[in-house]
Amino acid sequence: MAQQNKTYVTTCITKVTKANGEVVETVKEEKFGEDTIPESFKQFLDSKPEDKPKKSIEGSPEEQKMELERSALEAHNRHRAKHGVPDLTLAEDLCEMAQKWADYLASINTPKHSDENHRGENVGENLANKWSSDGELLTGEEATNMWYNEIKDYDFDKPGFRSGIGHFTQVVWKESKEFGIGRGRTANGGNFVVANYRPAGNYNDDFAKNVLKPKA
Repeated sequence: MAQQNKTYVTTCITKVTKANGEVVETVKEEKFGEDTIPESFKQFLDSKPEDKPKKSIEGSPEEQKMELERSALEAHNRHRAKHGVPDLTLAEDLCEMAQKWADYLASINTPKHSDENHRGENVGENLANKWSSDGELLTGEEATNMWYNEIKDYDFDKPGFRSGIGHFTQVVWKESKEFGIGRGRTANGGNFVVANYRPAGNYNDDFAKNVLKPKA
């Protein structure tokens, strides 16, 4: 019997608040097999085992939660350091908020943003969704790198929002100080990762002072 190739689907969703208060939601989805994996994702899959974030397939739910938070926070702060902006700190209330929404997304198997009725306050939110035919986890580091890789489409000489860059800009948004993350899993190999940020980023008139060029 021929070996069956793995299939991956990744989805990222972010939101941007315009000057008039309108919230714009952007969706970026990719579907690929092992022979068509994009280079950024292939580098993650091909990295040495000791360089990969732990999948945390084994261990208690609490251990899996701690590993998700640790790997995502470290990845965020590693990327933020490239731009000379302060580290984020982990906020347990934001983690609880993110986990509740991630569990809800897994229950409906659909990626979409929460609203202030769920959050109770205006916080930033990045979403990532991955489906793998073998049930492989979407790690905190992997989700963060998916978001940060949008840097290739951001024009630092013309700061501002356009489709396909909002995940990156929220990751490095200078005025965001606190961070929380949660992951929900479906029975058929789906993963939903939700990240929340306080204060929220991606305000349309504030990109120039919050999204800084990488340091030389």
